[in-house]
Amino acid sequence: MKKFSILLVGLMLLSVFLSAVESEPSAIVGYVAYECQTGERANNNFIAMPLQSEYTRAKELGLAYEEKINVVSNWLPESQAWESQLFDGDFWMGTDFDIYAGHAYMISVYEEGRFYCVGELVEQPQYDLILGSTSDNNFIMVPLNRPDLDKASVLGEEIGVVNAVNTWAATAQAWNSTFYDELEDVWLGEDFSLTTATPVMIGITTPTVWPKD
Repeated sequence: MKKFSILLVGLMLLSVFLSAVESEPSAIVGYVAYECQTGERANNNFIAMPLQSEYTRAKELGLAYEEKINVVSNWLPESQAWESQLFDGDFWMGTDFDIYAGHAYMISVYEEGRFYCVGELVEQPQYDLILGSTSDNNFIMVPLNRPDLDKASVLGEEIGVVNAVNTWAATAQAWNSTFYDELEDVWLGEDFSLTTATPVMIGITTPTVWPKD
């Protein structure tokens, strides 16, 4: 499982502040650093945007990291397909989708290194989990105020309509998965560890909104 650093202070409450990066600008209150790796067949890495960064569009993010990133992709649960911004060496092209705090994305990197999400602490979003046209996978992030969701099975049980929890292994360019066996009422596969700000792909059985109000 891809490792990343979460440099936060006091995750039990959303109202606490993150550790400061620099004294300027004052609006920046913290950061989360994801360790990105190159893989055997490609260089895709699963990240999230835990904080309210300055980027609101995929192209803005791509331009800011042009020397490190050449693809920024978003998952569309309705069609179970990707939309992407790609850099061809001269221009960014493709779909310039919105970037939201608290959401997960896939990026392709040129070389190993850290991706930083820098910004202000915001209220974590609710995820509108839906059934897709060909499958039922949705992207979410473990909320910053839920350090108790420390295992794939714990997250699955918390949401309640989950039949699979997946995390990305960048070096193998493949998913690590935990599956729920309804007949035996057990979780099978690798019950991997989670921490706050971990991006995951979940399979669901029923549409829902999570976290609940």
